[in-house]
Amino acid sequence: MHLHIATLRLSMFVMLAVCATHAATAFTSNGMPYLATSHGTYKLGKRPYPPGTRARFIAEGRALGALPADFVVRHTLRGAADNGSGLPPIGDQGAEGSCTAWAGAYAVKTYYMKKANPSLNLALPQNQASPRFAYNLYNGGADDGGYGHEPFEVFMRYGCASMSAMPYVEGQYTTLPTWAKFMDGLYRRTTNYVWLWDWKPSAAQITQANAWLDNGGVAAVGVYATPSFDAWNAGDPPWVGSACTIDDIDHMVCVCGYGPGYYKIANSWGPSFGSNGFIYVSSNYFVNYFSDFMFPLEGSYTAVTAYAKLRVNHTRRSDLRSARVSVHGTPAWNFPPTPADYPGGSSYPADTRDNLEIATDLTFANWAVPSSVVTGYVADLVSPYVGTLTWFSVVYHGDEFTASTTPTIVPDNSSAGASARVVVIIPEASCAWALLLGWHARRRRCCKVGGASMPRCSRMPRLL
Repeated sequence: MHLHIATLRLSMFVMLAVCATHAATAFTSNGMPYLATSHGTYKLGKRPYPPGTRARFIAEGRALGALPADFVVRHTLRGAADNGSGLPPIGDQGAEGSCTAWAGAYAVKTYYMKKANPSLNLALPQNQASPRFAYNLYNGGADDGGYGHEPFEVFMRYGCASMSAMPYVEGQYTTLPTWAKFMDGLYRRTTNYVWLWDWKPSAAQITQANAWLDNGGVAAVGVYATPSFDAWNAGDPPWVGSACTIDDIDHMVCVCGYGPGYYKIANSWGPSFGSNGFIYVSSNYFVNYFSDFMFPLEGSYTAVTAYAKLRVNHTRRSDLRSARVSVHGTPAWNFPPTPADYPGGSSYPADTRDNLEIATDLTFANWAVPSSVVTGYVADLVSPYVGTLTWFSVVYHGDEFTASTTPTIVPDNSSAGASARVVVIIPEASCAWALLLGWHARRRRCCKVGGASMPRCSRMPRLL
């Protein structure tokens, strides 16, 4: 009898333990899962991808599926790497579902900013990538989470503003960045990003991931955040979470190291989580149940010497799915204004935030001599709402040239090519032209190129 009761109690204990491990997280009124922890309640904002998204993105050229061909993979892996010291101080996303931005922007992007400039003090907000900047550009004006790739597509379009330029204040997820925020981070452009695996990586993909970490890299990854994830503490064996499917993945974190039997993960739930904000995960669990290993490929961080400023008023900002800037007919910037062209193809949540301002880097555009024609183009490709292109200007080596034909109507999509087009002409006596002629800085008006003053002709630009 006593043995039967003991066995029954043990069985109940095991069942309770299994239930605790597999416990479904609670859900918000809009269906987003959340997890109540001892140090806060956190929305789990990593959205599941429709099947085949990674393969489609790679086929369309939107992402790379492997390490770049010029990346030198070590012939013999070291077997361990810890890049956590290159991350900013552990942050706290608070009650928002912004984990994709905290992993992709605050952790991963800031890490590569430090790689580009090792002298940066990452304790200072001006040297940290702002998750607020990224999240607010792709969240559609609602705190509904996001996809893992979206921060990287923001970086390809605009770079990333710093925490000092756009601080993360909990609850301010509807605030759109202004020109000043864009201009703070334009030089931090990302050239592309790698989506190494989405689910169940091959041995070759695991080797590439370890090689990337060996070479001083970090990446954003997805995890199924159960109560046991939060319960892990320093000194515990590497965490083994619940078995899950790719559709269960609900949280985004940063992998920053690995070693015999484990991977090191940085979370965004403050330093009281795990071991000072980090958790060690079983390597077997990591490769079987962590998803979407992603990281950006950074540009040169060259100082911006030319950029365009554009403002559009539209009652459905999300209808503006095509925008481009060309210089002398050659495309210099060509993206949907935000990366919210969601993976499902037809699914695109309505974003009613008005007064969209963006700034785009034109430093490496096809600047011609003696003059350059810069064209801005915005198209409404969705609903029968009309917008207005209220501002288009080009700042070239410190001088701003403004189109005189704004405001210009952005027609609705009921007609073919429903778009607005404006033009600015930069006069021939630009700094680049002056440099070619070898002029000396004798005129009163001048601009700075690489710290040196160069002349600029006093002739006014022609505006169309």
